Amino acid sequence: MSRIAVLSAIGLAGVASLAFAQPASPPAAATPTPAAKPARKPCFFLPQLRGTRADGPNHLYARVNTKDIYRFDFRYPCNALPMSTNGVVLKTAGGSALICSAIDVDISVRDHGVSERCMVDSMTKLTPDEIAKLSPKQLPSG
Repeated sequence: MSRIAVLSAIGLAGVASLAFAQPASPPAAATPTPAAKPARKPCFFLPQLRGTRADGPNHLYARVNTKDIYRFDFRYPCNALPMSTNGVVLKTAGGSALICSAIDVDISVRDHGVSERCMVDSMTKLTPDEIAKLSPKQLPSG
């Protein structure tokens, strides 16, 4: 046999053996995973605010509707905040009545005719367990 014929015969034998071989294992079917939904930010509209309560100069609790409580943490102490006779003023920033994060709200405290602006660092919606741990002095009215 010629050299080309021998190589062709070996090649055909290899192809034939592959045709009769069983596959090692079928490819694993990709199990479809549900697309993870992005966590929805807790938001509220300013008219839903029912009451606030200061917890020292660094924190303010706000009752929204009847059961939700949000905690606003300040970047710097808001020294007029703990005074019970002072009025707390919440305004939305940006023209919308929707508050979803610290940058959406401006908080100030009136103190003898002068307003002290409190720089909001973070806003957190409390879980029912966190609300249960608050003392009556921390719970906002409403």
